[in-house]
Amino acid sequence: DLEEALLTDGGTEGRLLQELIVRLLEGCLPNESRNDISTFNYQMFLRRLFRKKCQ
Repeated sequence: DLEEALLTDGGTEGRLLQELIVRLLEGCLPNESRNDISTFNYQMFLRRLFRKKCQ
């Protein structure tokens, strides 16, 4: 449920949540990927992380 909520975020406080997710992802991903994450593309990185963790 949490994963789905994060991936489909679009609420009124969405910008703050997006920034939080970006910062959390930066801490979870390798150094070479960290600079590529933004509020515009974080969902792609989040999906990749979930897929990797579920395998």
